[in-house]
Amino acid sequence: MRDAASPALESACDNTRQFVSLQHKRGYRRITGGLRKSPECVCVNTNMDDLYRELIIDHYKNPGQKGHLEPSDYSFEDENPLCGDFLHIDLITDKKGIITDAKFDGHGCAISIASADLLLESLIGKTIKEAKEINKQDVLDLLGIELSPVRLKCALLSLKVAKAAVYELKEAGDELME
Repeated sequence: MRDAASPALESACDNTRQFVSLQHKRGYRRITGGLRKSPECVCVNTNMDDLYRELIIDHYKNPGQKGHLEPSDYSFEDENPLCGDFLHIDLITDKKGIITDAKFDGHGCAISIASADLLLESLIGKTIKEAKEINKQDVLDLLGIELSPVRLKCALLSLKVAKAAVYELKEAGDELME
C-alpha cells in the first residue's frame, strides 16, 4: 500500500483532501502467493471549510454561552444596522479580574451567533486586560473560514460588543472591530 503522503498521490489531489484506502472488507485480499493490502486509493473531499461550516452551524443551533448574567460586572449591547443582528453580552469576573462566566443574548445570522458563542467561550479564563487585546484576526481564526465583507460585519459584532463591555463604554464604534 502506498503512503497517503507520497508525492505521486499528493499531486493527484490538493492538500485539503484526505486519502482513503479502498480495501476488501477485512482489509486484505487473498492473492496467490500470500496476502497483500489493496493498493487502490481514492481522494475524498474533506475540505476544512466544510468542517468549520459544521462547527458554525453547531454553535448557531446549540450556543453554549447563550443567556443572561445578573448581576454582571461588564455588560453591553449593540446591533449591526446592515442586517439587523443584535447582541447583548454579560461578563462576570473574579477579584483578580479573570472572566469566570460570559453569556450573550440576541438574534442574528448563523455567523453572528456562532461568532459570539465561540468568542465568549474563548474569553472565559482570560483577564480583562487579555480580553481588551483580542482582535479581528483572533475572531476570524475562531471561525476558520473566509468571509465576504458583509459577513465580516456579522462575525465581528461580538468583538465590538465584548470590547465595548470590557472598556465600559457608553457607545461603540467600528474601530473596536480591529
